[in-house]
Amino acid sequence: MVNVQQGVLSQAKDLNFYKSGLWFNESLSFTKTPFDAVIKDVSDFFAVKFEIPQGRDWSNCTFTSGSLKNSTLEEIITTLKLTYELDCVKIYDKHYKISKVKCR
Repeated sequence: MVNVQQGVLSQAKDLNFYKSGLWFNESLSFTKTPFDAVIKDVSDFFAVKFEIPQGRDWSNCTFTSGSLKNSTLEEIITTLKLTYELDCVKIYDKHYKISKVKCR
């Protein structure tokens, strides 16, 4: 990231676009993306909430796919279930709970 300030280019440090909310994965495509980031993008894209197991390091639990933007939420959940052998249940409208994730 480059920051322009008073006509001088400088590199912005410690700015994480993904966590800041400035990043939006509108194509829903992933390349070795950590599981929690995949879930965040799917949540944002479909305006739903997922609860995932906390206290895990997701950096080695990655997902790669082409664009999923033309897929339904149910199709994406099925893909994730097959990829991670995960348990995902719908708690109520637009709220899901993932209780098991098996990373490869």
